[in-house]
Amino acid sequence: DRVLLGCVSYDPSVGAIWQGMKDYLTTAGLPGFDFVLFTTYEAQVGALLSGGIDIAWNGPLAHVLTHELAPGAISLGMRDTDRDFATVVVVREDAGIVNVA
Repeated sequence: DRVLLGCVSYDPSVGAIWQGMKDYLTTAGLPGFDFVLFTTYEAQVGALLSGGIDIAWNGPLAHVLTHELAPGAISLGMRDTDRDFATVVVVREDAGIVNVA
């Protein structure tokens, strides 16, 4: 069986990081693991929802996009560096916007 993970290549080191993970998992007994690099989170989310990949290594905004498009999607985990991520919405006082709901 194959497990295909999608990740966005936001930095040149991403491919090397996931190659290291693939090597580790193969050595640990999961030879069917592989990864594919995407240039945008939108493309990655699309591949996840269409079945092109099994797992998406999403950033915070792609996580929200996934749940908007597939409300039943399950998050498997989060990096400790992302757990305190917060979004602040700033609008002009005269915009008439009082909430984002």
